[in-house]
Amino acid sequence: MTTDKPTYQEVYAVLMQKYKSQVCKLLQWDEMKYAEYQYKAGIAYLLWYLPCDEKARQQLERSKLYWNWFKTCWTEHDYAYVTSEGIDKLCLHERLRIYEALHCPRALAVEITPNRIVLDSIKKKQPVV
Repeated sequence: MTTDKPTYQEVYAVLMQKYKSQVCKLLQWDEMKYAEYQYKAGIAYLLWYLPCDEKARQQLERSKLYWNWFKTCWTEHDYAYVTSEGIDKLCLHERLRIYEALHCPRALAVEITPNRIVLDSIKKKQPVV
């Protein structure tokens, strides 16, 4: 008898949703506001990470691999946020300030770098000159 064990991706997707729901509750956001904030931060991250390479920024902006990588990193920061001791005791303004600081695109561009798979995916799309 075989049991259907969930894949790593399925387990992680459940965790991502759990943390997103907790963030939305803490910040009094709906999922649309969360998604918009995350998207704008992802675009801003690219501006900080690749300030002089508009072509690469545009390619990454349209890359599913980039967005999957970015959302994974984002989830790690969400986890740090929702598990911060006493975060639920703070006023909404302070919770938002802390969330914004943890997810600051400029700071993320210093702290995290897309992995080789993501970066190689855009190199393959560039014409050889």
